[in-house]
Amino acid sequence: MAYELQEARRLVLEAGRRMQRDGLIARTWGNISARISETEMVITPSGRSYDSLVPEDIVRVNISDGTWAEETAAGRKPVKPSSEKLVHMAIYQERPGVNFIIHTHQAYASALGVLGRELGDPVMPCAGYGMNATRLLQENVAAAAKRHPEAPWVLMKNHGAVVFDSSYEAAAEDARALEMEARDEYRRLAGDVPDMSFGLTASETDGILRYQEKLSCQDVLPGLCVWKVTSPVVRAAARTGEPMPAYLDDMAQISGPVVACAEEQSWREEAEHRLGVEKDTALLIRGIGAVCAGANEEEAGAVAMVLEKNVLASLLAEKRRQEGEQVSVLDSRAAEEDRKSYLEHYSKLMH
Repeated sequence: MAYELQEARRLVLEAGRRMQRDGLIARTWGNISARISETEMVITPSGRSYDSLVPEDIVRVNISDGTWAEETAAGRKPVKPSSEKLVHMAIYQERPGVNFIIHTHQAYASALGVLGRELGDPVMPCAGYGMNATRLLQENVAAAAKRHPEAPWVLMKNHGAVVFDSSYEAAAEDARALEMEARDEYRRLAGDVPDMSFGLTASETDGILRYQEKLSCQDVLPGLCVWKVTSPVVRAAARTGEPMPAYLDDMAQISGPVVACAEEQSWREEAEHRLGVEKDTALLIRGIGAVCAGANEEEAGAVAMVLEKNVLASLLAEKRRQEGEQVSVLDSRAAEEDRKSYLEHYSKLMH
């Protein structure tokens, strides 16, 4: 049964903050919607932090054509619906019993998506790659949902995942359950994974205290907050000294097609150039881990979360290629377009 308008907006806000607490989304990535009638939904706005939103910021959208109503609280600017509204529209059209949708960028489910195929039991369907906000992505997700009409989720190749169910409570549980299923499937395919700063393998507070250190960089990188990330999973990515491709499009958005790797003895000079001049947001350091930069602590931490997720995807791709499976990185042209779009429209990480 569809939600009443104000209840739907309240639950969408609650879901966004819950997903952040659970580490399933970071910063403004991900989006959430609720059905309010056969023809309308409400959805989170584009490029806005969940903590900054009020109920009136949750946008009412027509499910059939994507038009939206500009209804804002007094004194607040009008907002646009999430650029991923097409995916939500497609699912509501394909699944009449769905009343709540959560699009996440959760670590293990996102990493599994690089394989581009259906996995697991219960099955995790996978939609083919499509760039953000495109009809191709909409069509690919709808096709994957149609192939498995009982599945409450779809992996999105090189992107993330989307979960959907009859209610907020059910969809939120699905998101958590998907990450547990994905973690088990990941370990089956790639072996156990070293500890991360974030995710389900360590508590958020414990992970940050153990594996992240805020650096004082105002002398060489004014205006940036920089975290040094030393979690075992990031050190594993830096062990060869080679650059790491962007396997996930949010990594491509914030750091381009590849993440460079510096040698331990010269990493500070390389960081000054990469983060301060080239405007990269992450740099691997052989023997240490990585540094991640943003305009403030929250943004630098979000980069670290995305980096670790991309590392999971990279380690899985490396393992499967060793066993003869064809795993492609994110298309470099798509990565460049993603980054261009991000810098033009969404970037608050750069200065």
